[in-house]
Amino acid sequence: RLALLSVVSGALLILHLAGARFTQLIDFATTVSFLSAPVLAWITYRVITDAHVPEHARPGTGMRALSWVGLAFLVGFSLTWMGWRLFG
Repeated sequence: RLALLSVVSGALLILHLAGARFTQLIDFATTVSFLSAPVLAWITYRVITDAHVPEHARPGTGMRALSWVGLAFLVGFSLTWMGWRLFG
């Protein structure tokens, strides 16, 4: 209950402090999420394909290929997002 109260209180405080600049807050949050997604995807890929994961638990060739396609999509989308934010 204390954690829930803390999260709700923090969210309300952020909303109160953002006030009229709420749109800037949303823009910042979406930019951070779009830029961090490829980094987090790369870290996840490296962790699950590392030697500490047993061979039988690692993804197969098809899943690894799909991971690379997804990573390329995330990087492309992040670059598109930044281009739109900077030049759009």
